[in-house]
Amino acid sequence: MYDHSLVIVIPAAYRDAAQNLGLSYGYDAGFGVALSADGLEPATHYGLHSWAAAPFIQLLQSQPPYNHPTYSDAQIAGLLAQYTTSVDATQSYYNGIKVEDVVEVDVTLEDETVVRVLKDVNDVSEEDEVVDTNPTIPEENITKVKLAPVDHFDSVITSMGLQQITG
Repeated sequence: MYDHSLVIVIPAAYRDAAQNLGLSYGYDAGFGVALSADGLEPATHYGLHSWAAAPFIQLLQSQPPYNHPTYSDAQIAGLLAQYTTSVDATQSYYNGIKVEDVVEVDVTLEDETVVRVLKDVNDVSEEDEVVDTNPTIPEENITKVKLAPVDHFDSVITSMGLQQITG
């Protein structure tokens, strides 16, 4: 069952080798999304999003021996070391706010009482005093949501400082 959201990004120099390795396992990866730091040619990396079955995910995360009929363990391990791989990415939320956007602020109420609260960094007003930009949030108050494929891909390339090449 192809139920894992998979993103792989590889340096451009390894695109053909990665494609050939995937094909040898019966998996046509494609690596069709050209990427670079500025979104302009030439591509420095190529990426893909796909739905993958558990055995393929296990292969990507495994260690030698690979027992491949054509490629040596060293060849496979060397190629897999070039991959940036993300499986089933999730986004963490606190009360509907992305966790990385939560800040702790002191809010002064109308009666001059100061209350410490967690807020979305984008909703902090000039009157609010930011106390902590990386507050500790109890794990039981965090909700994890599986990212949609396009968000999963975008989150990976953004974290790598890459953009899709358009036009």
